[in-house]
Amino acid sequence: MQLQTTNITLGEKDYTIQAAGYRRARGWKKTFFAQLYDPLIAQLGAVNEISDGALTLGDLGQYTPFAQGILLDSIDAVFELLIGYAQPLENDRESIEETASDAQIVDAFWEVLKLANPLPPGLLAGGNGLGLMGILQNLPSQNGDSDRAKVTN
Repeated sequence: MQLQTTNITLGEKDYTIQAAGYRRARGWKKTFFAQLYDPLIAQLGAVNEISDGALTLGDLGQYTPFAQGILLDSIDAVFELLIGYAQPLENDRESIEETASDAQIVDAFWEVLKLANPLPPGLLAGGNGLGLMGILQNLPSQNGDSDRAKVTN
């Protein structure tokens, strides 16, 4: 039986990524939870505690750390996880850093996450139902609200 593959585009280059073997995938999954999933769920919980359902302009300052975590820290973690999953990406790291957009990185990460399948999607939801899978599935590129090219399987 052949290992599953997925095709992604980063910058102007196409890659075929093969599912990692058990040993490599196991380490990657641990890193995924430690560096992205757990911190993201903690940030979502913090936002939930701040908001009482009625957001005012004065409340926006409280969301600055959350926005920074999502827009800066999380994309860095997503990039490192993406690069760390497959040797072809590690070999082209410099080129990918120079040419790939954030949107391509997130789209490619989504494909690698599905390939790695750390847990069934329902188990990746946080206690409030807003886990990483829910966030990723609601990205414009995943829900059809975007006209940019989609990653194909």
